[in-house]
Amino acid sequence: MLESGQTQEQIDAAIAAGKKPPGQLRVIKDLTDIELPSNAKLIQPDPANFMLYHVDVDLSKEDCYWRGGKYRFTITIPHSYPHEAPKCHCDTQIYHPNIDMQGNVCQHVAVQGQGAEDAQRGLA
Repeated sequence: MLESGQTQEQIDAAIAAGKKPPGQLRVIKDLTDIELPSNAKLIQPDPANFMLYHVDVDLSKEDCYWRGGKYRFTITIPHSYPHEAPKCHCDTQIYHPNIDMQGNVCQHVAVQGQGAEDAQRGLA
């Protein structure tokens, strides 16, 4: 069961009928509220897929340990969002205490609360 007691088949039928599932509507709302820093860009690789995003972070002008680096993160949002947290993966190899060697971002860093602002803090 997903989103408000709906089955995957019901969600697929709603999408086929042109209706957006509740999780997708919540993603759209949350993304309108997010304010990324000037060194980060949110990219939607497939305009038809509201559940997959890239975040490109350019630290070339930042005064930090990772100065000069450019990093890409992939954010995968489950259909049961916001009841299930998005997954965050660092596609660029980096040594960071909250990113494992396979690029998985520590979940408590990526999602500390309920909305996009908390996920944004996790990327900073």
